[in-house]
Amino acid sequence: MPATPIRTVTIGHAVVPWTYTDDEREYHALRHEAALFDLNSTGLIALPTAGAQALLRAVVPGDLGSVFPGQSATSLLLDPEGHPLDTVTVYRLRDRWLIETAFGRGPDTLAHLISAGAALDGGGGGAVEPVDVRTEFSTLGLEGPFAWRVLRELLGDGVTSVPLGGIVHRTWRDAPVLVARSGYTGEYGYKVFVPPALADDLFDAAVAKSAVPAGYRTLEAAMLEVRQPLPHREVGPGDTVLGCGYNWLVDLDQPDFIGRDAVLAEFKTGPAVRTVGLTMPRGVELPEHAEVSVAGLTIGRLIHHADSPGLACTLALARIAPEWAASGFDWEVAGANGPIPARSVSSPYLVPLSWSTSIA
Repeated sequence: MPATPIRTVTIGHAVVPWTYTDDEREYHALRHEAALFDLNSTGLIALPTAGAQALLRAVVPGDLGSVFPGQSATSLLLDPEGHPLDTVTVYRLRDRWLIETAFGRGPDTLAHLISAGAALDGGGGGAVEPVDVRTEFSTLGLEGPFAWRVLRELLGDGVTSVPLGGIVHRTWRDAPVLVARSGYTGEYGYKVFVPPALADDLFDAAVAKSAVPAGYRTLEAAMLEVRQPLPHREVGPGDTVLGCGYNWLVDLDQPDFIGRDAVLAEFKTGPAVRTVGLTMPRGVELPEHAEVSVAGLTIGRLIHHADSPGLACTLALARIAPEWAASGFDWEVAGANGPIPARSVSSPYLVPLSWSTSIA
């Protein structure tokens, strides 16, 4: 992309822009205007229509039977022990399916799909060959209360009518592009899949229409504010669906998906821990995996935290003993310089401006 970040970080297999100019400016654009993201850290994997349904039934613990061409669904991929591997968005096109991975997870998820497809073939299900299509598409993200306005000026009036979860075919400079309404932050959010040769030009064109380039520091903070999953921050070895709070992405009525038996067993016995949100004073210094306690009793540990400009606090996720997993509790977190007061809160922790009926 033509805009040069002032800092990059590595997430999984990807190097991503962390900050372009100023965190406050980038966050303000996301929550009040339109922010522009380089989303090439996500993997993009195509499945041919022939055989795709069998593979998707095996790997996706959700109902894709009602996903028709031009629609999408968000789900999980699990290992046989029921541990989360990735959060994915599955798009159905007219001629194929696309699977969009979480940040930095493309190669690992592609390997998982290839292995699952080979197992199906060995069982007589027919060969399924997932293909990395990052050479075919680059991905831009437009998010914010007025992201729709930028998109309309780039691609025409009709594109902003795409429903939530929808994906439509359009052209830009006579080249085919795909536009999906599948953002991350609770604001009006769109992804534009564009041929790589045109990606820089489209990025520049969006900036010329007043979109502000924003980095993953802003993106991750905003995702945390509305409790969107960030697997690279909150999923470790041995973590489970219920422990991570990802049960909303699993439909146990779906038979035979990878990891189903383990997830069903956890639903029956209950999780060993649960994930809750915490607010603390802004700017506190927190060691990794800081202990959470009440009246001197350790009840859990932090797994992720970030500065929340919208809430003017430090916002965190913690894994807590199930009996304490509720909002409204006052706890302490073991900070770098002593105990820090914390309160458990319910998600979404922030209500996006785009949810307001006054946006026009």
